[in-house]
Amino acid sequence: MDFKTGKIIEIVREFLANGEDKFEINGVDLSKAVFMYRERNTSFIPIPKGNYTTKLESNVLYLNIDDNIKAKAYEYQIIYTSDMKAGKYLEEYPELKVLVTKYNDLIDDVTNIIKYAKSTGVKVDTLKMTQILTPLEPNTFWAMNEDEKIVTFPLGDLNSKYEQMVSKLKKEVEELIKSTKETSLSEIEAAAKNKISEFTEELKNKVNELNTIFNKAQEDIKNSVDRLNNDEKEAIKEFERILSEKINSLNALSDELKNSLSSAVAKYIADNRDKLKGDRGAGITSITAVQDKVTVNYDDSKSTVFTVPTVAGKDGQGIKDLSYANNKLKITMSDNSSKEVEIKSGLTLKIVFKGSLRAGGKINLGENWKICFVNSAYNNHIETIINTGNKIHGTMPEGYLYSTYGIKNNEFIFDGNVNMDGEIQQITILEWYMKIVIDKNKRIVAYTTIGEMQEAIEVDNFKFIHPIDDYIYENGKIKYSPNIDRLKKIKREELKAVRTNKLYENITVNGDTFQVRTEDLENFWEVDYMLKNKEVVESDKRNWVLSDNSIKTFTYSQLMEVLTEFIKRKADIFEKFGALSIKLEACKSAEEIEAIKWQ
Repeated sequence: MDFKTGKIIEIVREFLANGEDKFEINGVDLSKAVFMYRERNTSFIPIPKGNYTTKLESNVLYLNIDDNIKAKAYEYQIIYTSDMKAGKYLEEYPELKVLVTKYNDLIDDVTNIIKYAKSTGVKVDTLKMTQILTPLEPNTFWAMNEDEKIVTFPLGDLNSKYEQMVSKLKKEVEELIKSTKETSLSEIEAAAKNKISEFTEELKNKVNELNTIFNKAQEDIKNSVDRLNNDEKEAIKEFERILSEKINSLNALSDELKNSLSSAVAKYIADNRDKLKGDRGAGITSITAVQDKVTVNYDDSKSTVFTVPTVAGKDGQGIKDLSYANNKLKITMSDNSSKEVEIKSGLTLKIVFKGSLRAGGKINLGENWKICFVNSAYNNHIETIINTGNKIHGTMPEGYLYSTYGIKNNEFIFDGNVNMDGEIQQITILEWYMKIVIDKNKRIVAYTTIGEMQEAIEVDNFKFIHPIDDYIYENGKIKYSPNIDRLKKIKREELKAVRTNKLYENITVNGDTFQVRTEDLENFWEVDYMLKNKEVVESDKRNWVLSDNSIKTFTYSQLMEVLTEFIKRKADIFEKFGALSIKLEACKSAEEIEAIKWQ
């Protein structure tokens, strides 16, 4: 529970820490004083007694703070706490002296309660307002947390809370995609194996059938060769023709089985796409089969390769060409078939090299690339590299000298043999872009790397190291440009705090040092009131408590000199504040604002 909760508190003094460890506290009653401190955006808590000392030096009382508290304190406060002194008087025949004492205790308690209620200035409108409300810092507001406590909440934390929400959502989506993908791959592999098993079994049956017919035919021919006549010879020729057709049919069936593997799997996927894709999961864009390897490509720029048993035959179809138009990527295979895939918002396809890249050549891909497509002249194939770290690929077909190419630190490197100049013809990348929203002054007010935003602009991915409203978007670039209006507001509040501290500092008149806090000024204005209403005259005397807690007698005229001096000092302080405010308004840069100090 907060230290102040449930207590009657009198705030005696407040002052900013400013990294200092020694403060003048003349006039503070050490017998009642509780020394408090707070960090930014927190409430005041007591300073442990082992972390401070008080010392009188040359008739000036000082508070000394150790380094542990100094390192984290933003502001200090001195308070008095009032305990209830009054109690029930149960004597049947009360004594007047004791009764007077009890009555005075009650008066003191009531006075303290009323004084506390006046000084708090908070209207209680709910049962939950039983705690101390911390002072509001610039750009903060009060909010009730999950524990039903009222705390200060910086506006800047809203962005971090949003980032946490986005990060959590991204993680959940990735887990869902992973789970859905694993299930889909398992179903695809099972379906492919079943289909291939059916094709293989049918092929075996056809071969067995053909062998039976052929063996029987050989036996018949052997047994009838001695009895052949012209008609029988024609019959044999007809049989040989039919047999040849059967063999050709079987070869065609074999080729059809081999060539339809990718089509069969693709058809299975198309028929079951909704089941395979899942809720917001990655969909399948294409299937490529090479020998016993089946590559499944997804629209999140990832792919998976699995192995299936196949019959001997030609390689599957590879990528022949890529084109991009109207937010769609067209993939053309080596058999001239094609497939269009819609590119996600925030992604774009860009050719970074076209020509003939010699051995040792390097191409900078930039920081935003996600997928790199490499056109090879020798194997007439497009290799795909996904940005998951440094990647090195060996790509030479059989019969050529081995060489490698790959990507390191966002740079494509071709480590080819000198006899293989021109192997790399084109390099295409899929880039990631960020979206921003700007105001009428071109200042950035929001950004995102996922999802959609109204009136958003697509820009290169950018890392913000300052508050986003310290950046503008101009001439196609994000530029650092400190928000002068925000910096002026912060500096103005800083000057106000200094003004308040100086206003209520102790004041010395004719060698005597007086306290002029808000509650002290009430007493001085009381002196002024009594003189104006002729309840006293200037020569009348009155005891007064000085800043060092000593008591001295002054005339009402002398006390009015203190009030007059305070009013003059107040005018000087506000004149100084006004001059600094005018200077602040004229500032055009962050450096000029920072240079403004209350000397």
